[in-house]
Amino acid sequence: MQALARITFFLLLVLVLRHGAAQNRRYFTGDNTDSAAFSKILKSPRRISRGLENLPSSASIKSYAPVPGDQGKHGTCVAWSTAYAARTISYCIQHNITDPDKIKMLAFSPTYLYFYVRPPGDLECLSGARIEAALKALTDTGDVLQTAASPDCVNAVSQQQVDSAKKYSIKAYTSINSAFGSISRTDVTTIKKCISEKKPVIISIKCLASLFNVGADGEWKSQPNEANAGSHAVCIVGYDDQQMGGAFEVMNSWGTEWGNHGFFWLTYDQTTQYGSYALELMDREVYDGAASRGLGGPRLMGNLDFMQVDDSGHESNPIRFALATHGINQDDSAAKGQRAAAYHLATQQNRGLKYEIKLSSNTPAFVFVLLIDSNRRATPLFPSADNISPAVNSGDAVIYLPADQNFFVMDSGSAAGNLCVIYSKSQIDFQALKARLSAGSQISAALADLYGIKVIPRSKINFRSDRVSFAVKALEDQLVYFFVHLRN
Repeated sequence: MQALARITFFLLLVLVLRHGAAQNRRYFTGDNTDSAAFSKILKSPRRISRGLENLPSSASIKSYAPVPGDQGKHGTCVAWSTAYAARTISYCIQHNITDPDKIKMLAFSPTYLYFYVRPPGDLECLSGARIEAALKALTDTGDVLQTAASPDCVNAVSQQQVDSAKKYSIKAYTSINSAFGSISRTDVTTIKKCISEKKPVIISIKCLASLFNVGADGEWKSQPNEANAGSHAVCIVGYDDQQMGGAFEVMNSWGTEWGNHGFFWLTYDQTTQYGSYALELMDREVYDGAASRGLGGPRLMGNLDFMQVDDSGHESNPIRFALATHGINQDDSAAKGQRAAAYHLATQQNRGLKYEIKLSSNTPAFVFVLLIDSNRRATPLFPSADNISPAVNSGDAVIYLPADQNFFVMDSGSAAGNLCVIYSKSQIDFQALKARLSAGSQISAALADLYGIKVIPRSKINFRSDRVSFAVKALEDQLVYFFVHLRN
């Protein structure tokens, strides 16, 4: 009994000393993102509320996370949340790695990424950075793996590191919320959807004084009218509707002695009160061997459903389409003799019929929907605006067109003609495509000229005959396109 009492006393003493050390320590932040920098980030397509229902009450990707690191006195939280946390988690999810020792060996370097985004003259990594620059660097440059010998701040990188980093780049990044400094309850639900789909979310919060003192239970007990020590970027790894009335579990970069071994709970209310932005990554997909995660081979899958709407805007019956037997000629010599798939109306439709388009993607893809009018002019229907990303980063996404909760009208100005629908595994140069079309090129010729053999032939694509729907095996740089006739 005496031995047990001594052990208990020792453990309590350790906890007291640990808590005291954490309370007396100064913590640093470093997110310099403002509204102007945030506006450069393309926004995620808005998911319909029906697509966000029936989420599990809790979900976690914490098992893919490395042990929380420590940014120390440096203003590098943007790099820690982006590279060390979100990039490492995403990579381990793609490769199905949950072994802590393996994750430790595969953690990505925050200091390498910070080298590319720090302000000029910041030789000691103190000044902080903007999230848009960090994510752009992660897309264009990539990152290297963290090692035990990695310094807290680097002022030069080697050519070997540059070459190694490129293979770890990501495909895209988007913001979940649309306005800087405003995260809505719908955004909270979308973040939960991301976690349930095994996607880490980078979030920036106001660092109130009480955040420094989060204890071993991980609960952040914020108070009204607290002082704000700056903006702090962290990474969401889970959520639980029962925790503190509903909260996200968040990975910080202040070491394991802070909070619950480096993690804390951010309630849904705190997210809307103190959150500035929430972002997701679009990673490269991995299908080989043990890393397949049950996905099978690489593929593209999607469909468009055309739904009638009544005068109140309520969805009613579907409009039926059938796969045409003749298709559309591709006049490019590299694809001579091939015809792009085309759908036409299966039954006569009344002029003035109101309808909306329900676009679905069953694998992560870059999606474009173009309206081709009688003068061969192309108008983008999706993405609906220049600040919306074509990246549909989900295996279960439903997006309604038009995006403004309005409707199209059959055989009238804005929706008369043909739709060209493009699904691509990788980002395409949409501006180059629009330039070709503006110069008079037919869209089939423009796509064949720009992407050549990357365009998957119709003969290899499984198109449904009674619905605008397709599925095909696809490599990372391949794309699918087809047409939908909207005239009787």
